Amino acid sequence: MTEHIAETAVGKTRSSFLDKLIFNHAALGYLLKGQFYLYKGHRPRGSIMVPRDYSAISVASMEDPEADAQMIQYLRQLGVQHVRLDFGYEAPTDHTARFLELLLAEQFKVLLRLVQPREESQQ
Repeated sequence: MTEHIAETAVGKTRSSFLDKLIFNHAALGYLLKGQFYLYKGHRPRGSIMVPRDYSAISVASMEDPEADAQMIQYLRQLGVQHVRLDFGYEAPTDHTARFLELLLAEQFKVLLRLVQPREESQQ
């Protein structure tokens, strides 16, 4: 087993094994003390306001054009103007391109996330 040696900010060297040991000791201590448990910790403590320019709300289309119209209606109800759309190599010839055109026509700001075809991503 090759041990990686890292130089710290003060110029001393420390092994990656020691770093892992320190981290695991701290994480285990935190867990055993019950620090990971927070009553209703998964819920926000107050009301959440989504910024108007928040673009991490992902949208997708279906082959049925009525589904696109329904998605637009939902986005309008939520007051969302910025969306993210996965756009792959096959998208210009399928329903994704149609949905993109509709989003742009409806004055949405669209962040395209370019994705490769599933077959290529599994290689």
